[in-house]
Amino acid sequence: MVIYFSHAGQNKQHGAVQYINSGNTALVAQKLAAQLDCRCLALQASVPYSTNYAVTLQRAKTELAQQVTVAAQPLIADLTAEKKIFIGFPIWWGTLWA
Repeated sequence: MVIYFSHAGQNKQHGAVQYINSGNTALVAQKLAAQLDCRCLALQASVPYSTNYAVTLQRAKTELAQQVTVAAQPLIADLTAEKKIFIGFPIWWGTLWA
């Protein structure tokens, strides 16, 4: 199974803010799940991120500065039968933080 978090809406790509229907992590997760022939499940934030780039950027900066752990909506899936679970998420500002 592939579980991922991704941001659609306005995103910065190639140095400019553009609207995208599907986030980059979603695209990669879906391709991986197709190659592995497995289920793919989107993880959603309890408080959704705005589709507006500037609003999302400010929220993410605040969360990073305050080391906030973002709450997620419960997954509606039984994971007990899964042998492997891949987790995909954006790494904003090139930094892994948990």
